[in-house]
Amino acid sequence: MIYKISSYEDKETGLPGCASALIKAKMSQNGLLQEETSIDLNTPLIVQGTGGCTIVTLLFKKTDRGLFNRAAKICMGWLCDKETEDALFFNISPLYFQGALTVILQHLVYCDFYETKTAIKLILAFDGTKTSLALDENFDIESIKKEIDTDIRKELSQLDRELLAEQAEQREIEDQISQSIIPDYNDLQHIISPDTETEEDTVMIDENTRYRSSEEDF
Repeated sequence: MIYKISSYEDKETGLPGCASALIKAKMSQNGLLQEETSIDLNTPLIVQGTGGCTIVTLLFKKTDRGLFNRAAKICMGWLCDKETEDALFFNISPLYFQGALTVILQHLVYCDFYETKTAIKLILAFDGTKTSLALDENFDIESIKKEIDTDIRKELSQLDRELLAEQAEQREIEDQISQSIIPDYNDLQHIISPDTETEEDTVMIDENTRYRSSEEDF
């Protein structure tokens, strides 16, 4: 549910459904994490939980190549440095909850990227068992779940109506095409196979030969 809301992207504006940040922190002498590097990404993303991992696919615009390079460098560097004692976090704050809930992903296990015609995709996989939630003390998650379920049902109902309308429109178009083509097809069939035969069309087949011959030949 939270992942689905986080993965939302406004089709008109291209704005993501969540705020996101990549944070690298170092353990201080008093045992507390001290933030070392932080990058606010706030780019559209897709979050999926599968096979014990939480996979985040970040969709950078071609114009945000600099931001992509910074994020990829931090992630690749952290993975390659086997001796590091730094902690790497990826925070996701769905805008729907207005800052009252943040998903904290940690223990990066995989990083890759590739480029398409429209975007640069950075793929990050985190250990799903290490995922945690930071909640506001007044956050009522059960109430929020009910609101989300209601909103999702409304959205699905709207999608069903749009789909039915498209199907009805498609059938209407198909009917119009059929009505315009079938008469022409019937006329064509009449030309190819007329109902009445003329004397010129009447032929007999000589059983003793493979050639056709007319009645006048007998």
